[in-house]
Amino acid sequence: MPHLFPFKFNELSLRQLLSIAFAGQILAAGGLIGYLAFRESQVSAEDLAQQILVQTSNHVLVHLEDYTKILPAVLETNHNALDNGVLKLDRLADWRQHLFGQAKVNKMLGYIYFGKADGEYVEVRQYSTRLFRYGSGPKQPNKVTLYNMDDQGRLGSFIKSLTYDPRWRPWYKSALSNSKPHWTSIYTFKEEPPTLGISFVQAYRTDQGIQGVFGADFVLLDTNSFLQQLKILKTGRVFIVEPDGNLVASSSPEAPSRGNQRIQPAGLNDPLIQGADHSLKAQFSSYSQLPDQANFTFEIDHRRQHGRIARFKDAYGLDWRVVVVVPASDFLGRIEESRQRSMFWGLGILGFSLVNGLLLARWIARPIAAVSKASDNLAVGDFCQINQTHGLKEVHDLERSFNHMSHQLEQAQTQLQAANTSLEARVQERTQELETEVKERQQANQALQATLLELKTTQQQLIQAAKLATLGSLIASVAHEMNSPLGAIRSAADNLSSVLQADIMGLPEFLLTLSSDHREMFLTLLEQSILAQAQLTETSTREQRQLRRQMLAQLKAAQIEDADTLADTLVDLGISEQIDRFAPLMQSDRRQEILEAAYNLTSSRRSLDTIGAATESAEKVIGALRSYIQRETQRERIAIDLVASIDRTLTIYRNAFKRGIKLVRQYPENLPLVSGYAEDLNQIWSNLVSNALGSMIDRGTLTVRIAPQAQGERAGLQVTIEDTGPGIPESLQPHLFEPFVTGKVQGEGLGLGLNIAYNAVQNHQGLIHFTTKPGQTAMVVWLPCQAP
Repeated sequence: MPHLFPFKFNELSLRQLLSIAFAGQILAAGGLIGYLAFRESQVSAEDLAQQILVQTSNHVLVHLEDYTKILPAVLETNHNALDNGVLKLDRLADWRQHLFGQAKVNKMLGYIYFGKADGEYVEVRQYSTRLFRYGSGPKQPNKVTLYNMDDQGRLGSFIKSLTYDPRWRPWYKSALSNSKPHWTSIYTFKEEPPTLGISFVQAYRTDQGIQGVFGADFVLLDTNSFLQQLKILKTGRVFIVEPDGNLVASSSPEAPSRGNQRIQPAGLNDPLIQGADHSLKAQFSSYSQLPDQANFTFEIDHRRQHGRIARFKDAYGLDWRVVVVVPASDFLGRIEESRQRSMFWGLGILGFSLVNGLLLARWIARPIAAVSKASDNLAVGDFCQINQTHGLKEVHDLERSFNHMSHQLEQAQTQLQAANTSLEARVQERTQELETEVKERQQANQALQATLLELKTTQQQLIQAAKLATLGSLIASVAHEMNSPLGAIRSAADNLSSVLQADIMGLPEFLLTLSSDHREMFLTLLEQSILAQAQLTETSTREQRQLRRQMLAQLKAAQIEDADTLADTLVDLGISEQIDRFAPLMQSDRRQEILEAAYNLTSSRRSLDTIGAATESAEKVIGALRSYIQRETQRERIAIDLVASIDRTLTIYRNAFKRGIKLVRQYPENLPLVSGYAEDLNQIWSNLVSNALGSMIDRGTLTVRIAPQAQGERAGLQVTIEDTGPGIPESLQPHLFEPFVTGKVQGEGLGLGLNIAYNAVQNHQGLIHFTTKPGQTAMVVWLPCQAP
């Protein structure tokens, strides 16, 4: 087999070997570094392109989400204001300051308006210069008068009057054809320099039908400005299109429309946007076929371009595509320049290293060759030649080693014996130190055990303190809850006393003054009012307003004077139907006296009902607390009805449900009993309900569910207590059931409530866990039906 090299390594001199080694390593390292740098630059360029595209598209999506949430929120506010009586349908002129305040706060609003079903109309406009206009028009004739407004919402100079009927506008018709709030199609504002806009509309419906339509507009020029302000490297572009391919906005300085005509991306004089449009249509045929998100590449004049598609969609009908395009040259140019400079300097350093390596090899090899020759002379007894060597410091050291080798070996042996003796002494000393450390650690362990015992005692005391604090909170809730029925009893008793003294004593004399027809009608009115009181107490405020409107319409139809006052009195008496039978009374000059007498007598009955309801409520609260306290003293395992156990706790906390917390119970029928300790179960429900109510801060929904649930072969019941609070912080979740872990501010809790609940569940051989996210946190407890 022939040799790979034309020489043998064992025939090389030291100088030749060092030269080859230095040159080979430098060339290999330089080549590898250059190749890796080239490959890394390519990978970095691709990663950088993806990062820029993803960051830019996400930035645009976040902006669109924040931007499009404004109009639905504004219309919901106006809808609620009209429902709550803040705004009046019959007084649209009073809406000016309300609409002006919304326009001033939300700078991106172009228009905000409302059109009634009878043609009456009101609007407030604002423009990019923050100039405000106000327009309103009566229903007859269909005229709208426009005024300028100052920055305080005061009317200024008259602008013009124009014919305008909102009922014939596309936005009004769109709202009538759709039962839900939604976005209209994008259209061109005609009164402004041509620009695109979009409306959000919602019909206002009552029991009488559609009363009008709310609306608000965006000028999409703001989105265009936002996109133009984005810095996407040097020449990057971003544009937004609808599924039909029409432009919504772009970062190009050109407008996304030609006068009143919508255009597509290919209509812009921008080669990058045109190229992206052509590439996407070639791949997907139309914008409606684009995926929700994807990356793509294309070429313009043999130059690579990177792009990304992202979809923006909301709950009200918007469905847009965001396209970001970046030329590869924008971020590859600097990388290419850096790579060329690196190669130039790398080649220079490589050449310098080669020359330096060869010189260094020669310099190192010369003195070593001299030492080698001296060693050969030393072998034949010529010791004097070693001292004639010149070269490196290491070579001089080698000469001294030859001359003093025997002496150093003798000294080394003597030092080794001394070291062995010293080592034995040090081992004995270290053994004594270890024995001392063992004794100290035993003492420390004893002290630690005493400390742990003390900590356990302290923990038990803190748990008892937490239980007492919970009981104190329950008693405070009961005390607060008792104030309501006692106040109701006191108020009803005072009202009943005044009625007995004033009206009932004068009732016989009053009846004698009435004619027989009036007396019969008075007694009929009194009887019907008493029968309607039970139903009237269950009628909501909104239903009472509806009854009043119906009564007012009947009285006006019968041409009865003072209809407003009579409608209020009749609704309070519970008279909402068969008004015709009381028509003679309504026409009588003694109607007000008769109605007041009937109302006062009926109020006596209402006072008695109030006293009964308040007494029953107080009995329930006292009964729940008595049952809770009595069970606290029991420590034997008994059969327990979970529904009754949980409801007793909810009764004690029911004051919270009056302040804004909605309670939802989901109990199936015929649930089995569980075997457990009443005190422990009371602690579980009390701590879980208290934590849930505390997290919602008097606003939200508390849902309590009980369902049969088996764990393997063990039958049991699963209790879920769910709240709509902000959720459990991620940092607390791994340690939630540990003692002294709390998300409350210092001073509001010890962090023992969930630990007590956890230990109580474990004491029942049950399971407890939780699920949490913003707006939905559920504590789930599983308990076996029978004791193991």
